[in-house]
Amino acid sequence: MATCILPTIFEVSEYSDSCTPNSLPEVDTGTDSDFYDTDLETEEIANYGQKDNDKDKDSTPRAEDIYICKNVYLESCRVDYKKDWCKQEIVPQTRIVDSLASKTINLQYRSLGASHMTPLAKSLQNNMRVERLILDGCDIQAEGMQYLAEGLADNVTVQFLNLANNNLRYEGAKWVAYLLLKNKIIRHVILSGNKFGDDTAKFIGGIIEVNNSLTYLDLSHNEFREKGGQIIGAALGENYRLDTLRLGWNGLRNQGAVAIGQSLQYNDTLKVLDVNMNGFGYGGSLALKISLKENTTLRELDVSNNSINWKGAHLISQGLHHNIGLEILRIGKNSLTTTGCMDLVEAISHENSSLKLLDLQGVSVTDETELLAAAISSNREFRIQHGGVVRCPDTLGIREDKEPNHMAKLMKFIKSSMIRPLELLRDFDKTTKNSVSEDEFVKRMEKVGVPLHKFQMRELAREVCSQHGTDDVDYKKLSDAVTNQILRSRVNVYKERDEKKRLKAYNESILGSGLPALDIASKGHGRRTGSDASPLLTNRDGSLSDTQNITMTSFPSILDSLLVGKLATDEGIDMVDSTKSPTKLLLSRPLEDVSKKEKKKKKIKRKKGPLEHPEGGTCVEVYS
Repeated sequence: MATCILPTIFEVSEYSDSCTPNSLPEVDTGTDSDFYDTDLETEEIANYGQKDNDKDKDSTPRAEDIYICKNVYLESCRVDYKKDWCKQEIVPQTRIVDSLASKTINLQYRSLGASHMTPLAKSLQNNMRVERLILDGCDIQAEGMQYLAEGLADNVTVQFLNLANNNLRYEGAKWVAYLLLKNKIIRHVILSGNKFGDDTAKFIGGIIEVNNSLTYLDLSHNEFREKGGQIIGAALGENYRLDTLRLGWNGLRNQGAVAIGQSLQYNDTLKVLDVNMNGFGYGGSLALKISLKENTTLRELDVSNNSINWKGAHLISQGLHHNIGLEILRIGKNSLTTTGCMDLVEAISHENSSLKLLDLQGVSVTDETELLAAAISSNREFRIQHGGVVRCPDTLGIREDKEPNHMAKLMKFIKSSMIRPLELLRDFDKTTKNSVSEDEFVKRMEKVGVPLHKFQMRELAREVCSQHGTDDVDYKKLSDAVTNQILRSRVNVYKERDEKKRLKAYNESILGSGLPALDIASKGHGRRTGSDASPLLTNRDGSLSDTQNITMTSFPSILDSLLVGKLATDEGIDMVDSTKSPTKLLLSRPLEDVSKKEKKKKKIKRKKGPLEHPEGGTCVEVYS
């Protein structure tokens, strides 16, 4: 192991006469790898110290001081100039000193903590080289995020920011919003694994709605639930810049899933949406069905691991049948069954479909589905991934058309040929007994051309005779059988109509639980630019305002009914509108003035008894 004497980085003769190179202890430089190195960059710092001692000879600022800011980082690491610098609390990081002159600072998994963010943020404030900052797993927490946000707020070079797995939580989310609402240079942000919950969704929603420079946002592996999904969905409907949004592993479910699905109807810039492992289920599939019919910009959709069964697959297939823009659909690891897979492949078989990859991993398909996919791939670029081919279809989800009974087929023939039921027997009733045998009944049916086989005609004859316990078919038996069939068909029609009404009402209730107002454009929000685009997160002096009581109502174009009706939990909520003066909404009803009582409407009671008709005639009694 090589040893060297620590250089006099911060040695200034006027502060201390005893702090000299000879009085400093020897330190083992070590041979640690570059990736996990936390020692001092001795050579670089030594050279910098020597140049710093010659500052009286040449007072011209160096390029590294102006554009790289190494001196700012090194001096920020020192706690007090007057104390021995060996006792400093923050040790300069080799990786940081080296990377300040490059385009990327990669500090992944270094566990720096919040204390190291202060010198880093100060050095990045005026740095003109760094474009990518990777702080994944650095445990900077909310305090470190505050330092970083203040430093990067005015930075003009950093475009890629990775803040994954830093335990930012609620307080850290406020400073993330502060940074992304002030900095218009950052394009790519990763915020996965920071324990963001529904209480932080108001800040994330504000970023999505207001920031017009962000193109990539990763919010996966957080703790957003239904309310968080509603806020993010409402903001996504207003966004016109984001092209990639990842919300996997959040548990949005039900209302949150519906809101995200509905937002695709209004967003015309998003190209990639990842919502895997969010429990979309039937409701999310219903929202996607409607959105896929209208959306033409989405290119990739990931809804794998979302508890979507064959009913959800059928809904999504209905949307795909009209979609012309989607190129990649990942819907594997769901209980689609072979029926759902066939529905999806059939939906994309039309000539206007642009789908190139259908990912059905973990789901089995039948031979028919495989052959249809091969036929599609022969006409255009298409590929399917699945969990294997099975010989028999799944029993769950299978749709079998009910075979109409023999009497129903007979009634259909009678209606189409416009003959009366009694005419079927009249020509064979030579004895005028108003009845015929089973064989004569079958012959008459064959002569007329009823679309039934002989054995089916005999079964029909036995069915008609069994109602009266005889072997002959008479007019009355046939007439009663026809009447019963007409009644049964009418009952079935009524049942199907009622079932459709119930299903329609159920679907409307599901869609109403997501975004409360579907016509965002009609609310007059529009796209905001200039000073109107800044939400109430900063004060006039540029400092962060008290955001503890700020809700999404601070962002004027977010759907008001969503926030007032469902998410307002505080007793008093400040409502902000760009066109009206601020008002205050109280969830508790104000006390009424006793002196001003509301006038009660008098009910008009009609006298009991008959009413005389002006022109005479019968009288009708009307009671109140």
